[in-house]
This record gives sequence, structure tokens and C-alpha cells, in this order.
Amino acid sequence: MPRCEFNRRLCGFVLLGTLVLAGTASAQFKTQTEQLAPQESLAEPAKDAAKPATEIVIPDQPRAVDSLQFMPKSVTDPRTVKFDEMALSDVIDWLRNEAKLTVILDQRSLRDADILPSEPVTDQLNNEPLYLLLDRLGSLGIDWWLSAGVLHLGTSDADENLYTKQYNVGDLFDRGHTADNLQEVITGAIEPVQWEEVGGGGTIIVLGDVLFVRQSNRLHRQVAGLLEALRSHGRRTWVDDPAQHEAIREALATPVTANYRNAALLTVVAELGKAAKIDMRLDQQALRESGVRDRLPVTLSFDQQPLRVALDLLTRQYDLAWHLKHGVLWVTTENRVAEGVTAVFDVRDLCRDFSESNALTDAITSQSDPDSWDIVGGPGVIEFPLPGAMVVHHSERHLDAVLKLLEDYRAALRISKPRVRPESDPKAVITRYYRMPTDVAADLAIALPELLKPETWRNPQQPDAPGAIRKLNAGVQVDPVGENKGAAAPIPQSVLVITQMREVHDELPTLFLRVQNGDGMVGGFDGGMGGMGGGGMGGGFGGGFFAVPHEPLKRAPAGAR
Repeated sequence: MPRCEFNRRLCGFVLLGTLVLAGTASAQFKTQTEQLAPQESLAEPAKDAAKPATEIVIPDQPRAVDSLQFMPKSVTDPRTVKFDEMALSDVIDWLRNEAKLTVILDQRSLRDADILPSEPVTDQLNNEPLYLLLDRLGSLGIDWWLSAGVLHLGTSDADENLYTKQYNVGDLFDRGHTADNLQEVITGAIEPVQWEEVGGGGTIIVLGDVLFVRQSNRLHRQVAGLLEALRSHGRRTWVDDPAQHEAIREALATPVTANYRNAALLTVVAELGKAAKIDMRLDQQALRESGVRDRLPVTLSFDQQPLRVALDLLTRQYDLAWHLKHGVLWVTTENRVAEGVTAVFDVRDLCRDFSESNALTDAITSQSDPDSWDIVGGPGVIEFPLPGAMVVHHSERHLDAVLKLLEDYRAALRISKPRVRPESDPKAVITRYYRMPTDVAADLAIALPELLKPETWRNPQQPDAPGAIRKLNAGVQVDPVGENKGAAAPIPQSVLVITQMREVHDELPTLFLRVQNGDGMVGGFDGGMGGMGGGGMGGGFGGGFFAVPHEPLKRAPAGAR
């Protein structure tokens, strides 16, 4: 299901009339239907206006989720070893004899990929977890996974590489997440091309409070890391990010000097890494695939520039790129960097609901390298599993740009006076139109005056109250939102025409979501096998109580991402 459609479903309602959100000092982003007017048209807030709520403090920690916590001790114990052009078969012997691992090779997949036992391996660990060495074998096209304590080595497309793992997400459901939004954020922000809906092998089903995920070992680590980051995240929390990366990021500010004339690329990279005291390498496999020689002559001269600047000067000059992966800084190709990494951002101070989340998405994708986002076929993805929690999958350079943009937005808000547009008066009485299935509309027409601010609804005892509801028929929804369109019968639709104060309208989306999803799973209701196929919490009822009844947008083809 596309992200745009997903966000509309979770917003839970369609505004067919004027869509205007409340404007306050903390309402940072607006949809295109309510842009901020020029400053001279803004009214100063009334002296007796309510004081703003306590300022939300965005924590800096946690900075990262290290996958080490999700792996057994056999591959996380620190090791010190150095291989210099050692045959792959000898490395495997070391794993068996020194690391005391039972190792099984997927001979067929390795043979099909032309990976020979004599393949030279150059690598090292300096009191670092063993799994980093295993990860770096990926530069040879080798993947690894554990099964019943046995280490398997094969290729990423080996049949045995995909296995099913269970993730209990009941605590996330209790916090307001739904099965649909968790599935969407996982498949959208973790290597989207690796999932079944776009031709990959990965699948997710939901049973009660448990996600059953079939994926490779590498992506299972990212799934576990993402779920952990959703439980606890800060200003920016990297997903599946080893502790070694934090030291490398700090070293990017180290001043370095270069004076090279026709020096080999391999030499330049090694010496810059040595000067900054970090592990910096060439991604030999990626360079070979792009026809770039490790002895490419490099001419480069600068004095006391931060390593980050030096790397940018080097890579841009030769159409290369750099990124952090597996505890190392790699000089590689743009295509390899475009595979991206994932981070979760705490943006509770910038968006309070899904409308503001969508507006923040629009702001970022229009102001930070607009051609690089999935909406136009690029690799970058933004997901909001809940308002205030933003998940972004993109290159590290782009994620740095996103963080800077968020901080710029925050700085702009800090220096701005609270201003209220006259038409944003929370007490103003306005009329909005909400489309939904007829049976739901009938129930809500009766229940709303009891559920939300009863004193504001007109009745014989309160003839002067502003609130009024009228239900109108609105045809049928022939094609439901979501999958299996041909299997569902047409669903009669109605529109609730609600006249109320603006501040009451602003609470309706939250109430609608609670009606749709409840406050958490109760007993076996809407659970059990109903969770299969993406139902679970929030499934059924034609794709959601307040679904948008039009054809979903399609994700960009895998080759265009």
C-alpha cells in the first residue's frame, strides 16, 4: 500500500469542505490549503489568550540502535585479527578453529556466483565484534546467517537465507501503532525492493500482537532495530548502527592536509584514514562493478580541512561517494550509497497529528534535494507510523541534511512570536464534511454529542449551543482501499455535515482514530486470524472506517527507486 494512501487512511477522515487546521504557536506546519499569510495580515494574540503548553524537549539520546544486542554471543564477542590477502578458505578455517564456530558453506550459491575458495580476503578486527568481519564479507558477495547455532555462508539470494522470525509488538500497539502502519513503515523504510509487494522475497503477516517476518538475516537485524528505535528514539536515532560509527562521525571533523599529484586512489584513502585515525577503505567490489581502478591517479591539494570536506572534494572530483557501513568508512560509488540507511527522528515538537506529519513530509521533500525522494522515483523514503515519530530511509548525507532542516525549523519557531490568524479563532463556528461508511456515520451521529464536549452540542436543553450534525447519503464505495478489491461488496457511504467550534473539529480526527482502532487489543477482539493479510488492529471494514475511496497510488518500480 502506498505511503500517501496509508497516511490518508490513518488520518481516518476525508474533509470534503474547507480543510483548515488550528493555528497556534506550536502548530508548525500547515497543509497547502492553509498557508501562512504575509506577516502584516497576522493578528497579535489576545492578551488573555491561553498560555502555550509546556515546551516539548527533544532528547539527544539514544543516538543509535546497535544490532549487537539482537545477536548471540558467538558472533558478538570482541576479536583481534588481521587478514592480508588471505584465501577465503583460510578465513573459514580461522572461523572454525579460532572462533570455534560450526560453519556450513552453501556451495551451490557460492559456485553460481563465481566465488572461489581462493578468493583473497583483506580485513582486520581490533577488539571488535566478530559479526563486523562477517558483514564485511559482503564485499565479496557473501552473506551469512545463523541457524540452530550454526554459521551459514552463502549468497544473498540463497534459499536458506530467508527465514521467519517473530516480533512481539504488543507494547507498540498499546502506544497507538497499528498492524497496518507498522507493516507500512517496515516495508517502506527498510530496503523497499526486498519485499513481496515489489517482487522481493520478504513477507509480513500479523497474528494478534505478533509480527511474523520472513526475510534475510541482514534485514531481520534492521527490522529489530527499527522496532526498538520506535520504542525509544531521540533527535535522530540510527537503526542497525554499530558503536564504531559514532567514533567515525566524530572523526569527520578532524583537520587533515593533502598534497597529492597522480597518487593512487588506494594510497590517498589509506593515508587520509590514517591521518584521522579511523578505518577507511575502498569498496573494491563496487568500484570494479563501475569500472573504477583502485590505482586511479588522484591529484588533490588542501591544507587543514575537516575530513568530511576532504572526502567530499575527493569523491566529487572522481564521481565517487562515501558512507559508513559495518564499522568502516568506505569510499565507494553513488549507486552503493543510494542503498541508504534508516533513522528515526523525534519530531513531536513539529507535528501533532497526521495532517501536520504530511505537511512536514512535503516541506522536507520539497526543500531537501527534491529529486531524490520516492515520490518522484528516487531512493529516499519518509514514513510516519505515528505523529511525532518520523522514519527516514536515505543516504547518510541526506539524513544529515534532514536533521539540519529540522533544526532550522526549530530555530525559526524559537525566534518567532506566537501569532494567530483571525480565521483560526478556536471558538469560531465552522462547518466541515466527513465521509465514511453509512453504518458508522449512523452510530457516530448519535454518539458524538456524548463522546466529545457534550455541553457544545445543540439539544432541547441547550438550544443555543453551536454543535449540530446532519447525515447525508453519499453513494457507495465500489472499490475498497487496499488489497483483494474484487472480493468486497460495495459499501454504502454517507457524509456527516458537522457544524461546531474549530477547537472541537480539531479533536475529531483523534476521536475517529480511537473509534477505528480502539485504545489497544482487548481479549481476542479483531485479533486472531483476522490479523492475517494486514488486518489485525485497524483491518477490515472496507479498508478502514474512514477510508479514501479512490485508486491507490503505486510505488515507483523497483528499477526506478
